[in-house]
Amino acid sequence: MLEKILTNTVQEFSTSGADYRLHYAWHTRQSAFDETIDYDALVLETGLMFYEEVGLRELVNNEQYRLVVGKTLIRNAVSDKVTPLFYTDVPPARHLRSKIMTLEAACSTLPLVASILYLPYTLPFALPVMVGCLPLFSGYGDRCNKAIAYLNMSRMYDSSAYRSAVTAQKIEEFIVPELTARLGRRPLVYIEFGAAHCDIEPYLKHPSLRHASMRAHQYWFPLLDYSYVSKVCELRPKGAPEPKHLESIVGRHDEPSIGITSRGGDEYTLSVPPAPDALVVPWRRIEYQMATKCL
Repeated sequence: MLEKILTNTVQEFSTSGADYRLHYAWHTRQSAFDETIDYDALVLETGLMFYEEVGLRELVNNEQYRLVVGKTLIRNAVSDKVTPLFYTDVPPARHLRSKIMTLEAACSTLPLVASILYLPYTLPFALPVMVGCLPLFSGYGDRCNKAIAYLNMSRMYDSSAYRSAVTAQKIEEFIVPELTARLGRRPLVYIEFGAAHCDIEPYLKHPSLRHASMRAHQYWFPLLDYSYVSKVCELRPKGAPEPKHLESIVGRHDEPSIGITSRGGDEYTLSVPPAPDALVVPWRRIEYQMATKCL
């Protein structure tokens, strides 16, 4: 039951620069997706993967992203609207990637164990670990979801909090201005991340909170690859108009093609590699380096 509720939880909120839809998801389950949402960009969690390892073919074969990315590819192929995909995550340090889950579990569990041994004096140290389970109960109403998102910020020492804060910073300071310049209006950004990142909402709304989290992690949490804190990656149709922040581009690469075949009406299927009768829309990967680091 919790899985069904969480899979369909989409938070709607706004900041001064953009409107957002934040979907909490299970990484091992296909995400639900409302096709009626007229979103202008899709921001995806890349988790343990480096940007260069996650292409269109990996996304359409990923259980969580299969539907949302597939629908986005089809939308770009059959309509005039350009809807790009963005990566903003911070991957683990390369030499620690195979051990990152164990290290994170230890960093999250040890404070809880130590706190229980010395209760009640150390209860405040145990609470942040305990609230990490709260996102499982998202979906019982907007007030409940907002409360869980803010309570989850007590896990600020966790690397997932840093990744949420950096994602919020990159979206608000780079992606939203870029989309606004392209569209000439306020954009709507759809964010597809795991449930542990429900704190993205308060980090997007409150710059001071995300800045505090980012400053704390730059000194004492060396599990992540900090060369990615100022990087943004965009996947977009190859024939789309040029980005506005040309000075920030540090790389361009063509993506392996995905085939899109009509099944009649509004039904389409994807094929990897493209089927002989499929429509093929070339895509390109663009890598940006932000002028200021998320620290």
